[in-house]
Amino acid sequence: MIRKAKFEDTKQVAELFKQLHRYHCKIAPHKHIMPREDFFFERISEIEAEGDSVILVNDDKGKINAYALFRIIETGGEEKPQRKVCFIDCIGVEEGERRRGVGKKLFEGVRSYAEETGCDAVQLGVDAENENARAFYEKMGLLPRSIILAQDIRRAAE
Repeated sequence: MIRKAKFEDTKQVAELFKQLHRYHCKIAPHKHIMPREDFFFERISEIEAEGDSVILVNDDKGKINAYALFRIIETGGEEKPQRKVCFIDCIGVEEGERRRGVGKKLFEGVRSYAEETGCDAVQLGVDAENENARAFYEKMGLLPRSIILAQDIRRAAE
């Protein structure tokens, strides 16, 4: 069942956050490092306290096996049209639950929330190295909107 996270979910969400970050460290070690052990619980607690983001979870009979962290951002100005965007920071699914439709259910929950709050779009960033996530999001109907190009100066000099 997809629902908003509660305070008592913090420990389980933090563990899923750690799993996701460990995966990012594996596929892109030049961009991600593992922080100290209590970082994940502290960061999820801070996000909940700040109240600027929403965390949805998949609750499987009291066990949280996936989460989505996102926020609503209003953009625009004199040179760009006004927009209300649902920006997904991350979707994390427990390693043993991947490829079973849980991520799709979470994404659909985020999209429904975005529609209910009047958003124009759902948007996110994904590491170029994360081919599984890119394929998943494309399957969910997301298309590239912009591309960030970078050169690691330390690696280029070697």
